[in-house]
Amino acid sequence: MEYDYEKHSLVVVTGLSGAGKSTVSNVLEDIGYYTIDNMPVKILEKIMGVFFDMGLKTPKIALIIDSRSGDEQTAFRIIGELKEKYKATVLFLSASTEVIMNRYKASRRKHPLEGEILEAIKTEEELLKDIRTLANILLDTTELNVHELAACINSFFREKEDNKLLITFSSFGFKHGIPLDSDLVIDARFLKNPYFYDELKDKRGTDQAIKDFLLKEDMTHKFLEKLSALLEFLIPQYIREGKQYLKVSIGCTAGHHRSVAISEEIAKRFSGSNATVQITHRDIDKE
Repeated sequence: MEYDYEKHSLVVVTGLSGAGKSTVSNVLEDIGYYTIDNMPVKILEKIMGVFFDMGLKTPKIALIIDSRSGDEQTAFRIIGELKEKYKATVLFLSASTEVIMNRYKASRRKHPLEGEILEAIKTEEELLKDIRTLANILLDTTELNVHELAACINSFFREKEDNKLLITFSSFGFKHGIPLDSDLVIDARFLKNPYFYDELKDKRGTDQAIKDFLLKEDMTHKFLEKLSALLEFLIPQYIREGKQYLKVSIGCTAGHHRSVAISEEIAKRFSGSNATVQITHRDIDKE
């Protein structure tokens, strides 16, 4: 029986241990995916044949694959075949070494590669570097708590059937570092800074006073027009290429004023377009 794979949703979740695969698996299961976790990769070929080639009516399947498979070369080959034959979406999760170490310390669980935790993390990064290149979506969870990760995955995969690109406009402060999972990084530090005005210093970019302060400047309007034009060009190209998640990170010095207001304003311009838009302000409450 010939199967119409476009009507089905196959997701391969892979990446570093401690980066959030269990959370993602639970979220996908909650929204209707049949999840298969820690199955030997050589058996997955047979499993997919049963689900798809024999015509079983399982519309959403999520495969969780990581270093526990024990055969990264075979995993690389099979994931590539799943992408080509069944149009699988590959989600690769990562996080900083420090955060993964802290998560393992908090959970008191062993790393699947065992041994000293730092060495195990570095070994796993090396083992999975080729598989990482197959990803449709690279998601760094360093700055995400469990609820934020769940919300991101939930929003992304719920919109998948509508063929919409999920765009996250995220403000940040350069002094706290650039978000590692950014697709585009925009520097707004050239705009007039509300911080240097006593009546505005303690406000945030979500306050109308900050928005009014910035939007009265011709440079702000020119910046928004240029950025909108760039995104209007890029978004259809990304959709055509198959990209399904886009993170636009907009930064200022501390992430309190300019980046927040610009993220809010640019998000308004793309709400209602052929994309699902969400806004996050990573550093708005940081010192």
